[in-house]
Amino acid sequence: MMRSLHAHLPDIHIHVLCMDTKTQDFLAALQLEYVSPVALQTLEAEEPRLEACKQARNTAEYCWTLSSVLTRHLINTQAEIDRLTYLDADLLFFSSPQTLFDEMGARDIAILEHRYAPHLQHLMQFGRFCVQWVSFRRSQTGLKCLDTWAEQCLDWCFAYAEPTRYGDQKYLDAWPASYGDELAILQNIGAGVAPWNFIQYDMGHSSSLPTVNQQPLVFYHFHQFKKMRFGLFSHCSYFYSRGRPTPKAIYNSYEIALDDAHAAVVRETGLQHAGVTPILDVLKTRLGHFFIPTNIRNKLRRVFG
Repeated sequence: MMRSLHAHLPDIHIHVLCMDTKTQDFLAALQLEYVSPVALQTLEAEEPRLEACKQARNTAEYCWTLSSVLTRHLINTQAEIDRLTYLDADLLFFSSPQTLFDEMGARDIAILEHRYAPHLQHLMQFGRFCVQWVSFRRSQTGLKCLDTWAEQCLDWCFAYAEPTRYGDQKYLDAWPASYGDELAILQNIGAGVAPWNFIQYDMGHSSSLPTVNQQPLVFYHFHQFKKMRFGLFSHCSYFYSRGRPTPKAIYNSYEIALDDAHAAVVRETGLQHAGVTPILDVLKTRLGHFFIPTNIRNKLRRVFG
């Protein structure tokens, strides 16, 4: 994600929350001038409530809690930041996201919808918007929105749906009513293409660049993508794709990018299988996703975490 973003937007600066010291040491060793590692201990020392969150939530839920807390920390401590965008790590940029900043314009907040495919509309219970790209300006409205979101996530951030909340993302459902014209719901069809929506689009190429409904692809969200041993990859479950092949060129690009990144990890750390998921673990997840109905999985998460 970082390399592709920097390639298309060279003036960007990326702050990375390192969930362990290995990641922090690795990023420091790379010495990328456009990347600043942020130690998890820094956030936890600044926000004492995180300790209780860490004990009560699983790893995924704790990471979701930190998305807003990190963003608030950065904008509060980096005075030079005028606009800050939270990004998920499992993205790959295929063209410049400047088009998204242009669409945001002078507004204080910018978010993206999931744009669920017709057969996945029931997933709206987990949130209309996706926490994959969330932009804030250093303005009264932007800071208020970010502060409210961080407080909500500190209070409750779990992997099951309730009427007004799910993880860190369903809180965003209230933002259109709360912030009105100060909120940009980005309409660029090339942003946020993902397993839950690609099936409804015409995925193609123009001048060797991927397109979505004949528009340039800005970034693809590789949710569920897994790198396994023996050069194998798992793209996403049938639950999303309904048997339609995933966009070959787009996924091939990500496979190559991940292999290159993994090679850099091996060179620097010697950890041959870092980031590699066992094949049986992937198979169990895919089968559960396909055979267990969404509402049942939601209830199981509520009970068992």
